[in-house]
Amino acid sequence: MNYPLSILFRVINASIGAYCLATLASIAIVPILSALFSIQLADAVYCSLLLSYFIFFVVAIISFSISSVKHLYLGMTTISALLVIIILSFGS
Repeated sequence: MNYPLSILFRVINASIGAYCLATLASIAIVPILSALFSIQLADAVYCSLLLSYFIFFVVAIISFSISSVKHLYLGMTTISALLVIIILSFGS
């Protein structure tokens, strides 16, 4: 893959992919926090939203540090699938 196309795919992943992954993570973290740490639902939502900012920036940074775009998208797909499984298993 040529360099400009690789940068384009990384920018797309750093913006849209990081947002989607952070959103999925914030939805998946809420039932885990409320079940494992027995905190109230409002506090779990607040904590998961704060963690989603951290996850967004980490994914955006990792988007440019992984050597292959194929490995980047494979990792993002795997993590997203795991988060969807967590959401479906803990869903109410």
